[in-house]
Amino acid sequence: MKIDFKITKDDYISFNLHHLENSKSQKSTFNILRYAVPIILSIPIYFTGTGIFNQPSIYWIIVAIVFLVIWILTYPKQYKKLVAKETDKLIS
Repeated sequence: MKIDFKITKDDYISFNLHHLENSKSQKSTFNILRYAVPIILSIPIYFTGTGIFNQPSIYWIIVAIVFLVIWILTYPKQYKKLVAKETDKLIS
C-alpha cells in the first residue's frame, strides 16, 4: 500500500500554530510575553509621565493600565500573525 500526500504552505503554518498552542514551553513563553512584558513596560510609562512631564499621577496610572489592557487583549492575535508570517518567510 502506498500513500501519496503533499504538505502545503498552509498546512505547515497550521501545524506550527497548533504546536505553539499545545507546547508547554511555548505556552510559558507566550504567557510571559503576554503578561510580564506589559507590566514591566507600564512602570516606565508611569514614571516617565509623572517624573519628566510633571503631570498628575492618576493620569499616568490610567494610561499605563490602558496600555496594559490593550496589550493583553491584542497580543494573542499579533503573536499568531507574527508566527504565521515568520513561518511563511522561512519556507518561501
